[in-house]
Amino acid sequence: FRSQAPCHLCCLLLRNRLFLAMPSDEFEEKMKPHKDRIMKHMNDDHRDSLVAYVRFYQKMGTACDAELTDMTSKGLVLDVKMSDGSVCQNVFQPYARSFTDPKDLRPIVMEMHYECYHGLGIMYKLKAGYYSSMLRHAAAGAAKSRKFQVVALGTAGLVAALFVQRRLRSKI
Repeated sequence: FRSQAPCHLCCLLLRNRLFLAMPSDEFEEKMKPHKDRIMKHMNDDHRDSLVAYVRFYQKMGTACDAELTDMTSKGLVLDVKMSDGSVCQNVFQPYARSFTDPKDLRPIVMEMHYECYHGLGIMYKLKAGYYSSMLRHAAAGAAKSRKFQVVALGTAGLVAALFVQRRLRSKI
């Protein structure tokens, strides 16, 4: 991302917004132990959300990839790759609402994720793999649930018992 020149006039305008939202010292101190981990997680696991943010909020309809390069108390700083190969660096995306504690960050970016995907519409959701991603996340969350594990184990036991019973009946 970083080696390419800025792409469009919109990138120059968006860069100027970055200076309106410098991070507070308090936020920086609270975020320091978590910032690198959060940014790595977003870049590794949620690039689709980053792209949705810039497509929806910034109206960058040809964005095809985005990389989170910094976080402030006011928003995210992204390098955005456009479908023509150009890159818009330092695109500032404000959070949907303000907050003071880093623990509030996750719910806010999740709200933004849903707002963007719903705003971009069903065709974008289908193209971006939104529904299959939702199923994967639901299955992963369910697999971690103790209640789900008990139900799954019980169901597997019932299926095994029925299999054995049918097998024994067929031998008679």
